[in-house]
Amino acid sequence: MTKSLEFKIKFSDRTLEEIITMASIIEREASNSGDRRQIAGILWKRYDADYKLQVDVARSTYQEEGLPNEPIANPGLDAIKAALEPVESPFWFYLSDAKGVTHYAVTYDEHKKNIRTYLR
Repeated sequence: MTKSLEFKIKFSDRTLEEIITMASIIEREASNSGDRRQIAGILWKRYDADYKLQVDVARSTYQEEGLPNEPIANPGLDAIKAALEPVESPFWFYLSDAKGVTHYAVTYDEHKKNIRTYLR
């Protein structure tokens, strides 16, 4: 791990366990750096607001609030960086279409429209 990452982890408001577990979700949820940072911002926002994360890669997140008890995958450096450097946005929802393009929404109604448009 690089010194800058060690520094960011040390001075983060998150525990190492939270960072690595979130990074493991981000690793599976997004396929590129931009989406990883955007999705990290959405998931941390949900986490901080005590919302269920509701990510498909960890189905327990639909029933329980918070992070899974342990990482669900081995996160790469890019996912760890995303967990440490999330993008703040108005978005609360996202989905990936069949081509791997991520679509974001602010409201649940917008998200439902994205589901109808891109997943059906």
